[in-house]
Amino acid sequence: MPRFRVHARRKGFVAKTGLLALILLGASRAEAQDPRYQTRPSDCRVEAPAGEPLALRREDSGIRINGYTGERVITYAADAAGLSGGEIVFCAEYGRVEITDSDDGQVRLQVRFDGFGEGTRAPGESARRVIEDTDVRVHVRAQQGRLLIRVWHSTQGFTAAAQPALVGIRVQVPARGEYRVTGDAYHGAVVVRHARLVVDTRSTRQRRGLAGAGIVRASRKPDRGEIAVAH
Repeated sequence: MPRFRVHARRKGFVAKTGLLALILLGASRAEAQDPRYQTRPSDCRVEAPAGEPLALRREDSGIRINGYTGERVITYAADAAGLSGGEIVFCAEYGRVEITDSDDGQVRLQVRFDGFGEGTRAPGESARRVIEDTDVRVHVRAQQGRLLIRVWHSTQGFTAAAQPALVGIRVQVPARGEYRVTGDAYHGAVVVRHARLVVDTRSTRQRRGLAGAGIVRASRKPDRGEIAVAH
């Protein structure tokens, strides 16, 4: 059964409440936004790991629009036979991260994008664009018999109404060996599930210059074998 060592960080920003009132007709909402809430490079700082890339199978649902919402799911899978334990590094600004064990020798990653165009002139198109503007990077490699996983997004999309794209990450790894789990979840929960889980959790330092950054704590739920890392 896998053992996980978790060093997860969850950080928050204080959102500005109330954008400047628009006086001139035709002025765009984007011009009144704080630059932090416009499409930009993400705050994730993750690099591809060393090692030999595994042959990934990739399935992409494409972007599906329903009213003012949009969604996209990309699934990756690879054969991890012969690998035991390893490292999982993740980063998501908005969204939930879940890590669990797989029922076979496969490694699987699922990335779910959600966009919300409410409050914009073209809600459906805004939902589509905010997903397109959010670029996720996935690397799955093997080194010295260990599995190395990196998943993060290099850009963070926002609509003209300052709605971010949500990026949910789900990782399944073979139930062999011990995994070191490290990551940043800025505005979402980190959950590691396993019935016989052994976890070391450390608090994180505040990022300088950011009000509202918090301390991580872990709560054990023995009945579900779940470690939830959140504020």
